[in-house]
Amino acid sequence: MEEEIPTVKSVVKHTQSLLKNSVLRQNLAGKSEQRLIVKQIVLENFKSYQGRQVIGPFHKRFTSVVGPNGSGKSNLIESLLFVFGKKASWMRLKKLEQLIHNSSKHQNVKKASVEVTFHEIRDKEGEEYEIIPGTEFTVRRTVNKSSVSKYEINDKEVSHVEVTDTLKQKGIDLTNNRFLILQGEVEQISLMKPRSGDPEKPGLLEYLEDIIGSNQFKEDIEKKDEEYEVLQNERREKGERMRIHEADLEKLQESKNLAIEYIRNEKLSYQMTNIIGQIDLLRSKKDIEKFETKIKQNEQQNVEMREKFKQQLKENEQVIKEYKQSKAEIEKKDYEVQKYKGLLKKLNERDEQIRQKLVHETENQTKAEKQLEDLQDEYKKAVRDQKEYQSELPEKQERLKKLQVKKDDEDEKLRELKSKVNNENQKLVKEKKEVEKRLQPIKEKKLEVQSKRDTLQNRFTLISQDATAIQNEYDKNKNELEKAKQQIEDQNTLIKQIAQAIQAIEAGYEKQEADNRECKIIEEKIIKAISECKQKIDQTRQSNQDSQTRNKVLNELMIAQQQGKLRGICGRLGDLAAINEEYDVAITTACGQLDNIIVDRYDDAQNAVNYLRKEKIGKAQFIALDKIEHNRQYMERQFQCPRGSMRLFDLIQFKDQKYKVAFYFALRNTLVCDNIDLATEIAYGQQRHRVVTKKGELIDDSGVMSGGGAAKRGGMASQLKVEISPEELEKYQMEYSRNQQDLEQIRETIQNTNKQLNTFVQEKMYLSKQLEAKKFDQQLQEENIIRCQNRLKALQKQMDEQEQNAKERHTIKQELEKFEIEYQEYDGQIMELNKKITDIDDKINKSGGQELKQQQEICKNISNQTLELQAEVTKKTAKLKDLEKTLKNNEREKNETQERIKKIKASIDPLKEQQQKLEEDAVKVFQDQQQAEQQLAQLQDLQKQRDEQKAGIEKIIKDMKDALEKLKKEKDDFEAKINKAKEDQNRSENIIANNRNTYKEITKSYDFLQFIDEIAGYQINESEDKKSDDPNNLDNISILEESIMQSMIDEEKNTQDNEDEDEIPDNKDKQNKKIRSLKNTKKISSIDVYDDIGQELIEQLENHRESLKIEKAKAEEKLKSMTNDANITTITEFKNKYIEFKSKKEEFERVKNRITELKVDIDRLKKERFEKFMSGFNLISAKLKETYQTLTNGGDAELELIDSLDPFSDGVNFTVRPPKKSWKQISKLSGGEKTLSSLSLVFALHYYKPTPLYFMDEIDAALDFKNVSIVGNYIQERTKNAQFIIISLRNNMFELANKLVGVYKTYDTTKTIAIIPELIYQKIQHLNDEKTDTNQNQNEEKDNKSN
Repeated sequence: MEEEIPTVKSVVKHTQSLLKNSVLRQNLAGKSEQRLIVKQIVLENFKSYQGRQVIGPFHKRFTSVVGPNGSGKSNLIESLLFVFGKKASWMRLKKLEQLIHNSSKHQNVKKASVEVTFHEIRDKEGEEYEIIPGTEFTVRRTVNKSSVSKYEINDKEVSHVEVTDTLKQKGIDLTNNRFLILQGEVEQISLMKPRSGDPEKPGLLEYLEDIIGSNQFKEDIEKKDEEYEVLQNERREKGERMRIHEADLEKLQESKNLAIEYIRNEKLSYQMTNIIGQIDLLRSKKDIEKFETKIKQNEQQNVEMREKFKQQLKENEQVIKEYKQSKAEIEKKDYEVQKYKGLLKKLNERDEQIRQKLVHETENQTKAEKQLEDLQDEYKKAVRDQKEYQSELPEKQERLKKLQVKKDDEDEKLRELKSKVNNENQKLVKEKKEVEKRLQPIKEKKLEVQSKRDTLQNRFTLISQDATAIQNEYDKNKNELEKAKQQIEDQNTLIKQIAQAIQAIEAGYEKQEADNRECKIIEEKIIKAISECKQKIDQTRQSNQDSQTRNKVLNELMIAQQQGKLRGICGRLGDLAAINEEYDVAITTACGQLDNIIVDRYDDAQNAVNYLRKEKIGKAQFIALDKIEHNRQYMERQFQCPRGSMRLFDLIQFKDQKYKVAFYFALRNTLVCDNIDLATEIAYGQQRHRVVTKKGELIDDSGVMSGGGAAKRGGMASQLKVEISPEELEKYQMEYSRNQQDLEQIRETIQNTNKQLNTFVQEKMYLSKQLEAKKFDQQLQEENIIRCQNRLKALQKQMDEQEQNAKERHTIKQELEKFEIEYQEYDGQIMELNKKITDIDDKINKSGGQELKQQQEICKNISNQTLELQAEVTKKTAKLKDLEKTLKNNEREKNETQERIKKIKASIDPLKEQQQKLEEDAVKVFQDQQQAEQQLAQLQDLQKQRDEQKAGIEKIIKDMKDALEKLKKEKDDFEAKINKAKEDQNRSENIIANNRNTYKEITKSYDFLQFIDEIAGYQINESEDKKSDDPNNLDNISILEESIMQSMIDEEKNTQDNEDEDEIPDNKDKQNKKIRSLKNTKKISSIDVYDDIGQELIEQLENHRESLKIEKAKAEEKLKSMTNDANITTITEFKNKYIEFKSKKEEFERVKNRITELKVDIDRLKKERFEKFMSGFNLISAKLKETYQTLTNGGDAELELIDSLDPFSDGVNFTVRPPKKSWKQISKLSGGEKTLSSLSLVFALHYYKPTPLYFMDEIDAALDFKNVSIVGNYIQERTKNAQFIIISLRNNMFELANKLVGVYKTYDTTKTIAIIPELIYQKIQHLNDEKTDTNQNQNEEKDNKSN
């Protein structure tokens, strides 16, 4: 059940009314009227108080109770709880009898009582006040040992309720006890739950609501809620009874509805068939007349075109014949020129190869002859040296023999002289012999070593000489190889340069060819542009012709708009967008409004209709964009297409985005898919969809399926049409002429480019020949390299063999070094011994004389000459051996060279003969080529003129053929359309006749047709059905009605008087006109099956044929589905049961109305409760914030509703922000902060609804001295309209009190004493003054005595 939420304005208003309340107004104004205070409390045997103890009288404002712990201070507060009717648990006891005094000396006390005396006073200035006469009364409560208590007011026994009511009348709230704060309970006020729901433990919401007084509505609300629930049950009961009867009707409802719907759809099907048939019949007649006229026009144009074509062919017959002959001659001559060029190219290539071979062979011959000459010179020198050595060697050998003989003779003489001397020097001789004896084996060993050394040295020299010769030959061939490689590198560089030149030519060729291709592309583009321009020019002319014949109305409207007579005409809907040709059939089938004319505004459509009527041009249907703009919000919603389908609207390419809403208006969310199976699955799924296939089969969202026959297409183009104005047409014609000039220029550029390409080809051929020649030289050098490499391999093999000898040389060298060392050792020994011998000989010679010395010198000289000559003979012998080997090698190389020269000479002669023959053949071919090229150039010059003539003739022929073909195609189309139209005419006539006969037979058995509307009047859901049956309901419009409506509105508008035409109707008038047009549409859709429709009405309905077909298909589909279910006899049974149902429904409506009234009362009470609560809540919350800021010196506090719309649902939160801290829940605060929060709330409540007195037990226990002073001063200064009795042990608190009640305990009994601090202060001050005066007097007397 919804509650009415009061407005802020109502809450403020109620708050202002409360401010007018006298008590609150007095409180806010700071004035005080009479108020209730506690005069005194009399305790008799109550807890620790024995006997009768009178406490008081209390001060009118602030009294503090002080005393040591355990003295009985809290018992004073508990005595008030007792007298006010609280249970024992409130006073920390289990039973009330425990309240009776029970000390060691007084154990048998029978009862205990508490008496509180109240009276009302009126405050005066200062401490004075006036007691209001007749206002004093006492309240007493007494309890006995049986825990039975009684209440008395002014010594008269009363009930607890009477006590509570009396005190409540005096302003003491016993329900919430906010005037009684027990020890330790001060924090609990701020810790109350937001909402309790427990009467014994109220939450903050209940606490505030009770104080504010809004809970007075709670009981009434609860009672009415109970009554509401009872009525709801009664409503359900009567509703169930009504539904039982309704169920009986419902059982028949479907059958009855099926029967009625079957009859209506059956008639509708025949009605639609009649209308469609007459529309088709009229269309067929119009089409036959139209196409017969067009065929006559076509035949006349064909005859004229053929005559013109024959005449032009006859005029150009000779030109075509000459062109064909000239073209054949050019092709023949061109073939001849190309043949000569090919032959000449082959001859040049062959000649170049022969020349290269001749150059190479000549160079080889020259090299071989030079090599042979060098070998011969080398041979001669070797022979000359051989002869020289051979002539010198015998002479030197002879001289060596003679020297040897002479040496032997001289040695003999020397020996004889020495023998003679030895005999004279026996001792020295003996010594010498001993030395010679020692020297002889050493000399033998030295000679042996020297012999071995010389043998090895000769072997080493021989081996080394062979290795040197092979190495020299190897180096020679290696140098030749390096030279050949260098030549190849040079040739490679040259080849690369030639190749680069060829690449540059090729790049230039490619660039020129690219330019040529680009020129050809430009040529093609120009040709295409010429074709497009011509096509646009032809299309424009044809479009203008077609538009004039096909859509005269639209053309007239567009012309009128250009002339300024009309405005806002956008065009035909189907022309304002395009769709892929694949979906042409689908869009044409699904969108029956493609031929409608789009206008910007409704007034534009009215003006257009008036113009058509005035000029008698024809009729048209319009869609005003401003009237369908509301569909945009539905269009822009996201739409999820089922799997396998697309929204037809999303496939359209719009000419302008503003037309999108028009297409959405016509199509809605129609889907398109590939085949009928998928369409059926989607259309009849969980959610109904309107689906069309690419073949034109349509399933409406109502389930009606249509299709078959020839598919309609052409409703929308595949590309957006570009409208061309006369100025643009003239622009295209100028562009056509300019493109013709550009075409001639680009063709001339292509011709020049072709000439440049031929130049590149010739240069490339020349460089290619050079490249081939260099490659041939490179090939020869590569052969030379191969030869040198083979020679090096052979020499390397010999050197490898020498490697074996190298090992031998190494071994010999090691042995030579060994022998040399050994030889040197022996030579040293011999030199040492020879020195000794020389010394002895010197001694002997001294004794032998000059003769011996001379003989020794002779022997020495001869020995030296022998050794020198022997060495020279050995050297020359070795040189002779080398010369013999050199001569042998030389002879071999000369033979090889001579053989190579013979082979070269043998190959040169045939090459020279071939070269001569090739030159002769080339000259002849070149001459023939020049002659053929001259003839070809002459033929080509002549052909250029004929090409131009032929191009003009071909263009004429093409244009004529295209025109004739177009005429033929048009005629065929017209004939086919006439045949089809005649077939359609016959078919339409048969359909109309058969339709009427069939319907007549069917309706013979129907005698209830005139009562069908009354029978169908009742529906189960009457509210919805009345809406659907309401003729003024514009939401229940069929496709037919929607499409016809706009035209009907236009016609109705045009029937108004001229003076009303310029007036703009308001929205209500437009709505009424729309309703009237819908009624007219329903009249049209209800044309009888037998009615013949007038031509004017048929023309009006003609554009809505598709909508009529859809209506017919829907009706037939419904008939098909209801054939087996419809039962007409159920209608009578249905009427009888309806009367009983109506009676039960009236009872149900009475209970329903009572519930509605009760709901209004409940909402009113809740609103009053809300307003009263919120007004008090806002005041309390504001005062709480102020009080907390005062007590905390800058903090902040707030009461906030958990649910601001319904404060009674979740309650009230109490949050504070202590100074320099963040906002916190009360439970997160310290004890002192909780105390300040609670006291702030208590003082705020006092501000809103003052309580005359407050009893508080140690509320300052958790506060520091500073906050105790703040709270004490606040009580003293700001709460002057209430009496505060506070138990406190803090001097910062009780020193501020106007009166002190001291509590003390002696002998287990509590006693009290009351004083007024100010009087005590005054008395003490007086005593101090007297004492001061006495001291002064005594001092003066002493002074006098001393004087």
